[in-house]
Amino acid sequence: MPEQEQIALSPEEEARRAEIRAARQRKKQQKQEQTQLAGKEHAPPLRRLLPVVGNSVPLRQPQQHDDRLRRSFTLMTYNVLAQCLCRRDLFPYCKKEHLKYKARFPILLKEITQTIKPDVACLQEVDHFDDMFAPALRGAGYDWEYLQKAPEKDESHGLCIIWKKDLFQKYRYQTLHYDDSPLTHPTPITPVTGNIAQLLALKFVAPATNSSTGILIANTHLYWRPTAQYEKLRQAYVLLNNVVALRKEDLGASWPTLLCGDWNTTPNDGVYRLLTKQPLTDVQRAHLEPVPQPSVSTTPATTTSESTVPESTATSNAPRAPSPSQPTLHNPAPTSTVLDRLAALPRLYSCYSNYQQTHPSHTEDTPSWDGEPAFTTLGSWTGTLDYIFVCAPDDVNNERTGCDIGPVKLLELPKPSDLEPGLPNSDFASDHVCLMAEMHLLPSHH
Repeated sequence: MPEQEQIALSPEEEARRAEIRAARQRKKQQKQEQTQLAGKEHAPPLRRLLPVVGNSVPLRQPQQHDDRLRRSFTLMTYNVLAQCLCRRDLFPYCKKEHLKYKARFPILLKEITQTIKPDVACLQEVDHFDDMFAPALRGAGYDWEYLQKAPEKDESHGLCIIWKKDLFQKYRYQTLHYDDSPLTHPTPITPVTGNIAQLLALKFVAPATNSSTGILIANTHLYWRPTAQYEKLRQAYVLLNNVVALRKEDLGASWPTLLCGDWNTTPNDGVYRLLTKQPLTDVQRAHLEPVPQPSVSTTPATTTSESTVPESTATSNAPRAPSPSQPTLHNPAPTSTVLDRLAALPRLYSCYSNYQQTHPSHTEDTPSWDGEPAFTTLGSWTGTLDYIFVCAPDDVNNERTGCDIGPVKLLELPKPSDLEPGLPNSDFASDHVCLMAEMHLLPSHH
């Protein structure tokens, strides 16, 4: 077949076609630059593990032992912000794309499974578990226990404990529904909360001689209403009481215990101070008295939905004591009773209680948080609500002094300038930031 003759183009046509090619090239290059920029935008600033300064958790004095028997692992707590609570009107300072789950969840999962990679993590406000979380966790070598607050609802979040399968295996698992407890069951003056907790005993895959068999982890998210300090107090007692019961009945003293979560209480609140065995002021004590809550009911069907006033804005108002004009209602578990019961339980030590000493440049505008970070949530309300606690031993004869486990490094908090004007943003996909401690576990002694 004879070759077709080349058709000569006019100078004008040559120029037009060259301009089209150049425009296409510019568009392609611009798209590549945007992709690269998006990749950089979704890479959060590096967060270091800082050596702990001070003694946030008193360790027992170890006897002569081989340091090779000492174990270490990392433990994270993270409120990941449930998508069912992610309403635009609650985050007016955010760009709308930062609130969409298709943008948020890849950032969250990359942070957890690829960037920080904790050995164990306690997650709160987890939804889209089957379609988003489970595949990513499975691919990263994690196992898990997931507990929904209300699985019968189309939109329901919950708690999840994850652990690396090559380090731990599940030994014992227990769930708590606070509304089912005799002490925290809904009454005429206390609401249906829907709050839950997980207790998980993890055995080490490769136990070492003269070393602890495993660890006990508790994960919780306490009631969110700012005025409901009484509810948080009761729930904290029920959780700690169940932890102690599980240790005594099944695990024994060789299982160090850690309690994680979003406790919806600040270091200045009475609940935190009672758990850490610190004295209360008169104001803190007054805030622990019951305050009738909106939409109080003993049936969940008539309780105000948490999506109406979501947990993400739980502390937008300061707690207040009951007004003298409020009617006196029957209380089946007076505050004094709960305080007496809680006083008989072991002390909790916060792993981040020395954070201000460990990281003095954390922020120049720091409230009096007794050494805790200035914030773990930043947005419409800014402050500290998330904790990793170590539970002290509870031997009856008080023969043991100090704890068998404690933090040696803490994951640093992001700079406030990286979080403005508030969370979530393109780098941090929740309205909370995660905390993580590198824990050292001393060998057992007999």
